[in-house]
Amino acid sequence: MAISEVTVVIRRSPGDVFGVLSDVENTSKWYPKPVTERWTSEGPVGVGSTRRSEARAFGLRVKNDAEVTVFDRDQALGLKSISGAVPFDTIIRVNPVEEGSSVHWVTDLRPHGIFTVIVALTMRAHTRTTRQGLLNLKALMESGVL
Repeated sequence: MAISEVTVVIRRSPGDVFGVLSDVENTSKWYPKPVTERWTSEGPVGVGSTRRSEARAFGLRVKNDAEVTVFDRDQALGLKSISGAVPFDTIIRVNPVEEGSSVHWVTDLRPHGIFTVIVALTMRAHTRTTRQGLLNLKALMESGVL
């Protein structure tokens, strides 16, 4: 088990911030590494919806599918891996604060086998990448691009 936590305040309403974060097709606009995400289930997003992510890691093409486990509009989005090399749970909470919205992103990686060593060595990099992504999101949202 390896836990990454990042919090960033964005000067936009919780509804605006949650709207961007809960649409995985926006991820490539703010995430600092090349990634493609898309919904693989139909209908409005909610508990049980599924998404696919494709990215590059260690020179390899990495795919994972995840299911929405928590969906509280404008407040929380939870994802749990259902395929991929490293099982994970992520919870993203958006809370109103005086300055706008506080985004608290927690990822719990549960590696096994050789991935235990790899995740242990790269966890700080994962946290830095998540932080940079949220700072990119902050800049894009506060400038009105998103």
